[in-house]
Order: sequence, then structure tokens, then C-alpha cells
Amino acid sequence: MSNRTYQLFRQNIRRITAYYTFLVPETKNNRMVGSTNEWVLDNYYMISEQEKVLKVELKSIGNGAMKIGRQRIELLCKQIEAYLERNRCCIDKALMFKYLNQIQISQKDYLSYPEVCALLPLIKAALISRLAGLCGQLESQKAYRYNLTDKSNADMEHLNEVTRQNLLMMNIFNSLKKITKLPMAEFIDAVSFSERMLKAEKAGMYDQMYDKTKEDYRNRIVYLCKKGKKEENELVRELVATADSRGE
Repeated sequence: MSNRTYQLFRQNIRRITAYYTFLVPETKNNRMVGSTNEWVLDNYYMISEQEKVLKVELKSIGNGAMKIGRQRIELLCKQIEAYLERNRCCIDKALMFKYLNQIQISQKDYLSYPEVCALLPLIKAALISRLAGLCGQLESQKAYRYNLTDKSNADMEHLNEVTRQNLLMMNIFNSLKKITKLPMAEFIDAVSFSERMLKAEKAGMYDQMYDKTKEDYRNRIVYLCKKGKKEENELVRELVATADSRGE
């Protein structure tokens, strides 16, 4: 699954890059490209950066100690797509955290540490996929060649479509910027129920750990779950109960 996810991501990057190369000559010849296309020109550097970053992140999802099964990755992708569709790719951090928490509670299906860590790269990949789809649509419409429209005579349906495309483009890039700046530690704190249980331990030892020590502890939990074939939520509950009973 990780290879398929990464290959799809690479196809999306090529599609966005192809559209970007249509726009560059237009600006070099001092021709207008319109506000929707200006988002691509001004923010393409983000796509170039994520091409390198996500190459590592997406491949790590299905490999090594943090490996996630194919069905679980598909489930996460569906949840992400549902959120983006509902909010027109406009990510509000607080609302996104609320959404991810509500899903876990309503379905009584709590995400493991590897799954929580996979969410950020999968969200970025999903946004880039939406961007690739929009660029493909604009390319088919030859929208890289901007024509000033007389709004009084323009077809209202066309104007509405142009407005929709501009809003979607703006939302995608703004959301991508937010997600790339979101620290993984903050994401884990907000979304992981295992993290919440560990921080609720009576002695408060876990909450006082350095970030690197917490990371090592989480990796140890992941290892113990795989070794003992236990659900992470169940194992963490047992660990906290034992620590509380000992006053540790």
C-alpha cells in the first residue's frame, strides 16, 4: 500500500509540475494569468519541498517498526478525504482535531501511535492530490491563458466555476502551509488517546519526560504491542493501571 500511495503521490507531483510549466512562459511574456494561477506560481516551492519530504514519510508508513496494514491506511485515507470534502479543503486545526477525536469515540476504534503519525503525511498527500486534480481541470480548460472576462456578459455558471476554483486553490495552499508547520508532538497530544491516558497517570511521570524520552517510550509501546499481539489502547490502559497501583 505504501508503494501505491507513493506512486500516486509522484503522479500528482508530475501533474502539478506540468501545469506550472504552462504558466511560467505566460509570466515571462508579461501576460496576465489570473488570481487562481498566481497561487500556483507563488506557492509551487511548497510542492517542490514536499516532493522530497513525503518521499521519506510516505514510504515509512508501510515499512519498519511503524508499519501499518493496507486496510488501516485505506481507512485513514477515507477519513481524511471525508474531512477535506466536507470543508472544501479548508483545514482548521481545532476543528480537525475535534473531527478525528469524534470518529475514534463514535466508532470505538482508537488510533495507534503509528496510525496517528501517518495522518500528517497522508493529509499532505491528500491535499496535493486535490491540487493535482484542480490543475488537471484548469489545463483541460486552457486556463493558463487568462482572458479578461466582461462580467456583465459572462455566463454566470462560468463565473461561479472560476470563483469556486479560486477558492479551492486558496484553501489547498493555505491548508498545506498549516499542516507542514504543525509539530508532530502537538498532533499526537491532540489526537492520540494512548497519549491522553499516559498523561493522566497519577504520578505524572510521563508528562514530565523530555520529548525524546516520550518518543522512545512510545516506540517501546509499539514494539510491545506487536510482540504481544495486543491492541495499543488495551496495553497502555494496563501500563497506566499498574503504574497507578504502585504510585509510580
